[in-house]
Amino acid sequence: MAFLETIMGALDSLWSKKVRTLLTMLGFAIGIAIVTIVLSVGSFSSQVIRLYYSGISECKYINVSATEKKNREVPVNFPKDLCYEFNSQLPDYIYGISFTSDTSHLASAKVGKVSCDTVLNGVSAVSEKINQVKMVGGRFISDEDCNKLMNTVVIPDELGKKLFGDAENSLGKEIVLKCDSGEIFTCAVTGIYKTFRSPGETVAYNLYLPYTFINDIFGVMNESEMPALKVAYKEGSFVGGNPVTDIYYFFSAKMPQADVAVYMDSSIDQGTEQMITLVTVLFIFVSLIIFLVSGMGLTNTLMISVSERTPEIGIKKALGAPDKVIRSQFVMEAFIICFFACILGIALGAASNVLLKSNIEELLSMLLDEKYSYIIANADIPLKTSASSSIYMMIASLIMGRIFGGYPAKKAMRMQPVDALRFE
Repeated sequence: MAFLETIMGALDSLWSKKVRTLLTMLGFAIGIAIVTIVLSVGSFSSQVIRLYYSGISECKYINVSATEKKNREVPVNFPKDLCYEFNSQLPDYIYGISFTSDTSHLASAKVGKVSCDTVLNGVSAVSEKINQVKMVGGRFISDEDCNKLMNTVVIPDELGKKLFGDAENSLGKEIVLKCDSGEIFTCAVTGIYKTFRSPGETVAYNLYLPYTFINDIFGVMNESEMPALKVAYKEGSFVGGNPVTDIYYFFSAKMPQADVAVYMDSSIDQGTEQMITLVTVLFIFVSLIIFLVSGMGLTNTLMISVSERTPEIGIKKALGAPDKVIRSQFVMEAFIICFFACILGIALGAASNVLLKSNIEELLSMLLDEKYSYIIANADIPLKTSASSSIYMMIASLIMGRIFGGYPAKKAMRMQPVDALRFE
């Protein structure tokens, strides 16, 4: 009963000065929102550093192999159809199994009298994600293209302009490819991708074709089984599951006769890990400073409230109100302000993170070149506040309310009734 009376008294007091209470709450909420943004950006920055120094243009792979259960020295191959089945039901944090031709081939692409040097790359559908290809028209190579050995090709927009005058006009058109080794064949353009080229860079254009078609052209047998697999996963974005366990359970269930081994490549070096730790600590330190500044504003508001209500405190003490009742009311006011300010602050911070994430490529382009901006923006690195972080933020806010509301409450508690009643 006494607890409810304390809450009601605190609410009445705050409502009597609602403008000041609202401004104090808003100030604390803005502080919480900034902390939320800082922590989210700090986590995002750490993942960007990890991605950059572990090879920004390289995909991370999980190695998968299998042996017989009775004799682990005998390897077991993975059926190609099973691999395609795996790629068709992937969780968000796995790109899939990569199928490629063993080597790239130099060739000239010709339309009419216009000819350009190119490099032919045999790929599968997953390669679009692995190679960070930004499609601007049409589609990428599909698994159906690979299964049917289709003579399809995906070309860069710059090559489309040179061969057809306009990149969009190249969709559905055919180009003649003459390889340095003598092979000549025709392919239909099914997709256009964005060319990322550094100033002054003059390299041959990369063309993407079905790996099975490339193998067939150059006399390489398309095997129906794979001796080992490389499964590409998204760096730093294991949200809702673990790729290692997902891969293990899938192939173990489909290949009960085999022992499946799944292991990741080695991580980044110690120096990079130390840099990531330093960045994390720096952002946490900044967050603590913001928390302290917000808390000092709360203390100042409660001190003004204590000063204004000195006669009221004197009357309560003269009527026999215990010290802990006086203290509890001011501490409760601090708790109420911090609680609602934290909810508002987390909501503002989450909304700001959504806005930042939706414009992340444009923001990154101010710091990095177009290629790296696109790669990082499409690496699916989370920029959001997790549920656990919100809970910790709420607990920290209430602790801050107790700490910064404690001094004004103690000052009110220690007032002498005679001095309080004489206050003007």
